[in-house]
Amino acid sequence: MSSTLVYGQGFSIGGGQIYEDRVVVKAVTLSDGTNIVVAIVADGYGGEGLGDRAAQVAVDSVVAYLEQAVYEDNLPLILYAAIEYAGDVVNRLAWDHRPAEIGTTLTIAAVTESNTLHVANIGNGRVYLHSLDHPELGLRQLTQDHTFAHTVLRDTKPSQRRLNQTFDETSGLIRVLGPRAEVHPDIGIYLDTDNSQVAEQTGILGVELLPGDSVLVTTDGLTRWSDSSRSTAVTDDEIKEVLATEEGDTAANMLVTMANARASDDNVSVAVLQVPDPRRVARKRVNRAIVFGAIAALVTVLVGILLFALQQQGRQVDAIAALATQQAEFSIFERTAIAETLAAVPTATASPSPTPRPPLLPNEVAALFVSGERSVVIEGQSVQAAFEDTYLAVNHTGELEDGHIFMLPPSGVQITNISNETASFFLTLGSRVFIETGRYLGGMIAVLDPLREVRFRSASCMSIDYLSEAFISAGCYSGTCEYSVDIGRTFQQIPVGSRVVINPETLDGTIEPIPIADTLFFNGILFQTGAGMAIQNECLVSYLPTPTPSPTPTQPVIATFTPVVTLSIDDSYGAFDSRLVPPFSDFRDPDSPSGSDVRMATLVVITLAGLGFLAVTLWLVISRMDLRSGKPAQVEGK
Repeated sequence: MSSTLVYGQGFSIGGGQIYEDRVVVKAVTLSDGTNIVVAIVADGYGGEGLGDRAAQVAVDSVVAYLEQAVYEDNLPLILYAAIEYAGDVVNRLAWDHRPAEIGTTLTIAAVTESNTLHVANIGNGRVYLHSLDHPELGLRQLTQDHTFAHTVLRDTKPSQRRLNQTFDETSGLIRVLGPRAEVHPDIGIYLDTDNSQVAEQTGILGVELLPGDSVLVTTDGLTRWSDSSRSTAVTDDEIKEVLATEEGDTAANMLVTMANARASDDNVSVAVLQVPDPRRVARKRVNRAIVFGAIAALVTVLVGILLFALQQQGRQVDAIAALATQQAEFSIFERTAIAETLAAVPTATASPSPTPRPPLLPNEVAALFVSGERSVVIEGQSVQAAFEDTYLAVNHTGELEDGHIFMLPPSGVQITNISNETASFFLTLGSRVFIETGRYLGGMIAVLDPLREVRFRSASCMSIDYLSEAFISAGCYSGTCEYSVDIGRTFQQIPVGSRVVINPETLDGTIEPIPIADTLFFNGILFQTGAGMAIQNECLVSYLPTPTPSPTPTQPVIATFTPVVTLSIDDSYGAFDSRLVPPFSDFRDPDSPSGSDVRMATLVVITLAGLGFLAVTLWLVISRMDLRSGKPAQVEGK
């Protein structure tokens, strides 16, 4: 039964500028009650915040389609139709943002209640199968890349290495979801065949998964050729080793980490579906012991080097510890620099005195600010954001007390009605905005377009996410916030500190706390402009994490010296003050250990560590012999 499956996912932005992949692994219940487990990955392209939207709507569309499907319709055909449906949604998104080139790949693996695997694919995402029962078969790719390189060179049978060296896989995509693209999903399972007809028959029947089998679904970031390492980001042998010893999220994240360590220049997204098997536990124990032994050896060497250096130079152990601490603190600073930037609440600088507003032009309803440049917006005019520092100041009769709409690309706004009490506007699909209503006491009303029955009203501070038809939400940061899902119906309240998530199928609203990630995201958007900084202090400060204040450092009891650098670091775990240490001579202590004492301590430590490592190595050799002779079967019976 699929309920026994172990599944997990991992992803990373890697060497990309933005995260344009998407990955989802979840159990899905079809409309007739049938349960399946699906793993979906998508790799979008288009830049400027569009590629990630294409990938997101594709994944969301597949899940939405599956939830209304009937299993008797035949699962491979359901997957085929789900990709077609996702193609329609991505196509609409692409045409809304033409002439930009927008699209995405899409790869699905689905496992039924009887542990039968089916796949569907378009693009260069991949599905792999690994079996503990047949290690000689290696890692088998079940899908084919829909690329120019694969199609042209398939009949010449070049090596995968030569193929990767000759062609850039992503630049040669011949099947994708996007504008002008005819959607032809591939439901074939290419198990020991390149014949598409044979593969399609296998795909319709499916492949039965056995104990110890692992299914890997990944974007091309995991298997992309690397010129620096002269291999793929992660090799087949490395993937096999991980799938044979790890499970779920641990396996997925280990593969992602390995790809990042090779300086992958692309996003990496991985999903795994695995049938549990006790043999993984046995292999894992051996591998953990190997790692332990290696660490023990490394520690032994490092300890020996440190003690030898101490003995040779006659310096106190405390001085070396102080230097190591200082180096560790700088390392922590480097690792947490980005997190510190997000978590810390910036000190708002004094806002410059605003310049007087120029006289309003006929039908002028707002001013559009982009990178500090101001332009006039008239009633009925549509405005679309191209940069993150874009916002609208919606005119109000109260001087310099306008309402504000901060727009993340490619958000679109059309102001439709202005009065002394309220301001109304349409918000287009793909938008993400933050509203501050200024002096509009009746609030500002956002009407979703084309889903116009959904409306949000705010009398203070509100965020709205209309990223796709599959995800609609609004967060209330202060004041009165409301939503309505039917024209003519009364508005329903959104509590302060909460957001409502709208189900696009039923239009029901679910109230939940605002995620801290949303708050940090909009805080970053507001902080890019002077107007936004003032609103950030008004709306978001109470929701942001407060840094731990640095304690006043005490004067150390050592020889007086002038610090070269003083660096204060705060993080969620505490605070400390780091100083570059003075020369070691300032630490000399008449009671420091003698050279003979240090030599004896060094000899004892290295001898004990060496004996321990020898014992671990001997145990590992015996364990390896047992595993290779088939004795892990004894583990299963324990």
